[in-house]
Amino acid sequence: MAPVSSECQLALPWLGVHRGREAVKAFLAHMHRNLEVAIFGPREVISEGSRAAAFGWFRLHALSTGRTADIAYAIRFELQDGLIIKYHFLENTFDVARAFRTGEAWLLDTDGAERPTPVE
Repeated sequence: MAPVSSECQLALPWLGVHRGREAVKAFLAHMHRNLEVAIFGPREVISEGSRAAAFGWFRLHALSTGRTADIAYAIRFELQDGLIIKYHFLENTFDVARAFRTGEAWLLDTDGAERPTPVE
């Protein structure tokens, strides 16, 4: 698994790899100090033996800014003896970061042109 970029880690410090029960508890506590999940909805769940994947969306509420964002997600689980031993959560991190953004718009350079991403 590729490491989280330093820019992304600065913007959303709870991102990254967390190993072990205490690290996962700390991750969840850190995340929940910063955001609430207002609603969520799975779109599809696929399972085979001890592995499963879920795809869906959730509405994130950034506590510091009051903004909300609808985020697509994919989760991959692996179970052993009834416990989760691997958990990979993929989300639209750009929209998560935008929900926490304060101040000026970002400028993105794509297709040879700079485009601002407005702060909502």
